[in-house]
Amino acid sequence: MSHQDLPPQPHEMKVAHMSHEEQAHHTFIIRMWLESGETPYWRGRIEHIPSGLRQPVHSLDDISQFIRTILNLPDDHSVLEQP
Repeated sequence: MSHQDLPPQPHEMKVAHMSHEEQAHHTFIIRMWLESGETPYWRGRIEHIPSGLRQPVHSLDDISQFIRTILNLPDDHSVLEQP
């Protein structure tokens, strides 16, 4: 497993070196695959393209938490609601 595949540490999740325009647009790739076996289960990985940070995905909550951390959003959904 390479360093890029390890779960990012909180200090690595900051996107501080991006320009204002780059910070206004983010691209994420989510890859999911079904692991076979006696009890099949889903696994995956999410990647933030501008920073190259990746994180394993074991649940849908992992995806939303990764995006919230990258975008520096609070855990509540207030910022995502339309006024």
